[in-house]
Amino acid sequence: MKPDTERNDTAMKEEVLFKKTPFGGFDRESVINYIQQLKKAQLEYKNIISDKDRLVKNLSEENSELKTRAERAETDAAELKEKFAEAEDNAKRLRAKCEMLEKQAEESADKKAAQETIERCDKLVESAEAAAAKLRKGAQSQIKRSVKKLEKVKDDPEKAKKIIQQLIEELS
Repeated sequence: MKPDTERNDTAMKEEVLFKKTPFGGFDRESVINYIQQLKKAQLEYKNIISDKDRLVKNLSEENSELKTRAERAETDAAELKEKFAEAEDNAKRLRAKCEMLEKQAEESADKKAAQETIERCDKLVESAEAAAAKLRKGAQSQIKRSVKKLEKVKDDPEKAKKIIQQLIEELS
């Protein structure tokens, strides 16, 4: 038998009236049914809380992983900046060396050897400049991607989850 008042899931503090027995007291079956309903509702709420706790834990782990990856990306970007600076310094040294060799070649009696030296220097400079440009472009794009991904992660856990999946696919 059911209690006289139906249970409302959103408001558990409602007053429940049970059938009374002819000799006083409450109908035992009504009370037991109501207690079973409460236990069932309690189990449902525990399951909901457990699901939410798992979701929070998963999102926290994903957020932590994203932060780690973002830190790694920042470290990689810093390393690329250093390599780029080294490549630029190397290109400057090679230009200076090339200019010095050009002066020596002009002073040299052998024009053919001087021309070959100049061409070799030009190739070295071009090679160094190309390497520096490639490193700069890679570093800039890496930094831009990292910044964009970091901005997306800050506000929305769902975006964070999608970004994690994208990063995993990119790294695979």
